[in-house]
Amino acid sequence: MVGFGTGADVDERTLQFNSDRITNMIGDVGWPPFLQSLCRNISRLDVVLDDASHIAWHQVMSFEVLFPCLNPNGGVYIVEDLNANYFPVEPFKGGVGVPGTFVEYVKGKIDEMNAYWSCRSISFIHRPDGTEYRRANPLVVHAARDANQYKCSGPAGLEPPQVGVSETTQTFLGLHVHDGLIVVEKMPARGPSINVQGGNRYNAKHHVAFKGHEEEEAYATLASMKKVGTIHTLSADLPWRAPSSR
Repeated sequence: MVGFGTGADVDERTLQFNSDRITNMIGDVGWPPFLQSLCRNISRLDVVLDDASHIAWHQVMSFEVLFPCLNPNGGVYIVEDLNANYFPVEPFKGGVGVPGTFVEYVKGKIDEMNAYWSCRSISFIHRPDGTEYRRANPLVVHAARDANQYKCSGPAGLEPPQVGVSETTQTFLGLHVHDGLIVVEKMPARGPSINVQGGNRYNAKHHVAFKGHEEEEAYATLASMKKVGTIHTLSADLPWRAPSSR
């Protein structure tokens, strides 16, 4: 199968590489009308590879405009050279935890992906009529509804989830973070996929938990073992939830 590709660049010299299979367009990815023209002029967008300016706000703006233009049946969006998100100089204006970088933007998308689970109490998302979503077949996913129709059960009745259901919630299949690279997979818009009910057997439990030792005791033991070198942990410092390590 022969593939076709479209490139976007600010350098007009790229036009010399145009062929019957390759089309290069000249423009600025930091300019919304140009991004819109890419959506309009590319008949089918299956994969986007952002290897452009590496300026963080360009990456965010491009993602905001182009991701919705990906094939609604599924697509892949790749952003390269995330190292530039940490450059504290113009025009990158990056750094660790600096608002506005693509890295920080993606961190917020993790919560949006999990908006269906963000109820204040231990409950799952409900339909507008107040009943919980269930599915008889684990392979069947609920169709997407309007965002304001998703509610959680709370002490005072139905209430919105803490994180608003968004297009991100309904179309992100996966978000994969690599060294210097982020890959986002798109899927057809979906509703929540929870509470599997199979045949005549249904497990009414929503959560299964076991707690033996207390958290503080467990982390104190971990600290002692690390000190004498009998255990290795991924992080040099103790995990952040331990009261003794705060």
